[in-house]
Amino acid sequence: IQEKVKRAKLIPPAIIVVGKVVKLHDKLDWFLKKPLSGKKILVTRTRRQASVLAQKIEELGGEVYTFPTIKIAEPLDHTAIDSSLNKIKSYHWIVFTSVNGVEAFFKRLQHQKLDIRSLHGVMIAAIGVATGRALEEKGIIPDFVPDKFQAESLAAGLKEKLSKEQRVLLPTADIARRVLEDELRSIGVYVDKIDLYRTIPGEGERDTLLEWLVNGEIDIITFTSSSTVQNFIKILEKENIPLLKQAKVACIGPVTANTAKKLGLKVEIEAKEFTIDGLVQAIVEP
Repeated sequence: IQEKVKRAKLIPPAIIVVGKVVKLHDKLDWFLKKPLSGKKILVTRTRRQASVLAQKIEELGGEVYTFPTIKIAEPLDHTAIDSSLNKIKSYHWIVFTSVNGVEAFFKRLQHQKLDIRSLHGVMIAAIGVATGRALEEKGIIPDFVPDKFQAESLAAGLKEKLSKEQRVLLPTADIARRVLEDELRSIGVYVDKIDLYRTIPGEGERDTLLEWLVNGEIDIITFTSSSTVQNFIKILEKENIPLLKQAKVACIGPVTANTAKKLGLKVEIEAKEFTIDGLVQAIVEP
């Protein structure tokens, strides 16, 4: 049994059934009747964030393979960040585009011996529900969240609320798209973009990934951002993309899906609502 467990690479929790009781499988088959029962799903988020998506998949009967393709790291230089935080009241709006941005912002704010009182009078925008929820956990209810959770919708909504020569602080990642920044500047708004965190390759091991793919162990690969796709391909290497033919690619929204397509992936599942819940729902739907 020990050798079989090793060969199958089973990890806890697991149950070993010995004897004729296995014949009751069909009668006691409660687990395999869930929507994602029998599906092996690869989660490519950061190790810390993977648990949210993994939990939702497991609750629906899916088996999660965790393969972090990105990792969040501190910026190499905090000078520009600290400069913006020390003049925080000069901004009319602060626009958050990710949960990671919220966490990094308030961590650095605290480092500067500041708290939410320093944001009095500043309007706050969030790109989506998850980012808005992260702000609420910090004691701030966002003044604006777009109906569609992407930079284009956020920019369109803010254009209606901003006036020429107003100042906007955009705390984001070092590799963030420039859509929001460029759109706001096009109407005469001053935008200070600060790179609050770096997105670097994650801890997923290439050999492990190749083994899973060669053995046909993965049914669905999930991507929750363009950076997860880009780093996944870097780790996998382009010549190994044909190994993905047995697995369906699921993306959280059109931006991530377009990145995947440009890198040679076939996207078969795309969330209608650009959230983790929306992604899970898209995976469950036939």
